[in-house]
Amino acid sequence: PASFCPGIPVFAPRPLALAVSPPPPSRSIICPPVYASVGDRLVTFVHQYLEVLGPHPPRSAAVDDDDEPEPPPWSWTTVEPLPQFHSGLVTGYALHPDGRTIFMSIEDCVTFGTRKSTFSFDAGRLEWTRVGDWMLPFEGQAHYGRELDAWVGIGRFCEGPGQLCCCDAPPSPAADAACTTTLPAWKFCKEVMFKKGFTGYWGATLVYMGDSRFCLVDCRVPDDCDVRTTLRVLTITSFGLKYDKAGELVTTRYRAYASISYQIAGKFKRLEDPIAFWM
Repeated sequence: PASFCPGIPVFAPRPLALAVSPPPPSRSIICPPVYASVGDRLVTFVHQYLEVLGPHPPRSAAVDDDDEPEPPPWSWTTVEPLPQFHSGLVTGYALHPDGRTIFMSIEDCVTFGTRKSTFSFDAGRLEWTRVGDWMLPFEGQAHYGRELDAWVGIGRFCEGPGQLCCCDAPPSPAADAACTTTLPAWKFCKEVMFKKGFTGYWGATLVYMGDSRFCLVDCRVPDDCDVRTTLRVLTITSFGLKYDKAGELVTTRYRAYASISYQIAGKFKRLEDPIAFWM
């Protein structure tokens, strides 16, 4: 019944169609999730369960439509064996420019003899690979900018809070590749893009819009309100990024700006970061 099996709406920009996919088997597990769009697949990582939502196969052109059975709906595939860490330990992640590999960094997991490790997941082979004993320098999701030839995300190891950084994308690892101990080259943008660390801060999300254009969405309590208020201010800032003559990461085409105030329902649990995406 629909009341017990809620579906997930899936919007396809081409050809402007909306479909409802089945929910993942891990829908009842309470743990910070990781979501990533990989080609024509949706990858979800909730607790220890990594599940891939794949499309149905196309109709065969050699068979008449009247004789061809209806293709099966999109379905979930649970990847086994389960990894030895859960999604709540993921500090940062990014889709590799090969279009099929997701890199994830985890912290405070002593299973591998170190508290800091990075893994990759190949959505084609449905396999995990331990990449190395280092961590991506991002908080949350980073995005690959082809013009910059680097991942860009909200910095984790910068000089101060609210800064962006970029990091070289390493080669896609082979299944039997040895672990590395060196973080790929990275640098940060010295400009502070948003306020972080004060009591009224509620999180930020970076969205990639293509052609080195980005949009930063951050949420906070209004400056003139008590932190216990249900009022929130959502600020949206768009800008470009480039390397200057010294090779430093700087903003450009700066900036289109908008903000909106809204009120949350007091019963809802606090979200870590705003939810935003670009179509």
